[in-house]
Amino acid sequence: SGQYRIRDSEAQLFFENCSDHTGTRWLEPVESIARFGMATLDGLVLRWLVDGDDLEVLAQIDDLSGLIAAKAEDR
Repeated sequence: SGQYRIRDSEAQLFFENCSDHTGTRWLEPVESIARFGMATLDGLVLRWLVDGDDLEVLAQIDDLSGLIAAKAEDR
């Protein structure tokens, strides 16, 4: 569980930096966005380990990026 706390806080810091550098603000608490992103990536990695389908996981990561980007707006 310590590993997940570190990953979540690093992801949160990443999303805060993204917001600062792009002049956007998050529409939801950044902690929730970070947890959502990391949990989804965990699932994608597990699925990739089972299927080994590189192209499919890349498409799904692209989808995840769009979902996360939709949670931001210009300041």
